[in-house]
Amino acid sequence: MVQGGWTPPRHHAVLDDHLTKLYAAAESQLQSYVAALAEGKRKAALLSDGKMENGHPCVNFVFANNDGTIFCKNVDTFGHSKTAEWYAAEIKKIIEESGGSVPLVLLDSAGECVKCRNDLAKWSTTLTVDLHTPAYWPRQATPQPRPLAATALVGSH
Repeated sequence: MVQGGWTPPRHHAVLDDHLTKLYAAAESQLQSYVAALAEGKRKAALLSDGKMENGHPCVNFVFANNDGTIFCKNVDTFGHSKTAEWYAAEIKKIIEESGGSVPLVLLDSAGECVKCRNDLAKWSTTLTVDLHTPAYWPRQATPQPRPLAATALVGSH
């Protein structure tokens, strides 16, 4: 208690309020981004990659274009099998929600992602589905040498 009987708020009360506002702002930004995709005012690539988050497997989906990158969604896959059909269904959902303005999907090179790539190629003839090519993203007509820093970073893992 501070002099005069005033007690400052606890840190979790301040953080909860601040995080709620940040989440609402990020959600609003994503909704306007997806609306611009749906209206054809913007095009973006959809990138996907899986990882372990706090002991649970998950898959992240991110939109990227020349304006930058924006997080789309995270799917907790604990207890679910990440099959090619599952990946394809999730990607189709995101593409349909964005009005089909996703000309490129990048997946990692896991076996199920390779199968998903083939399923998506049959689903849409205008969609390019490719595997991550980390040194050359976005794919260039003539490959450029890897930057020295990236080569050192890859070599250190």
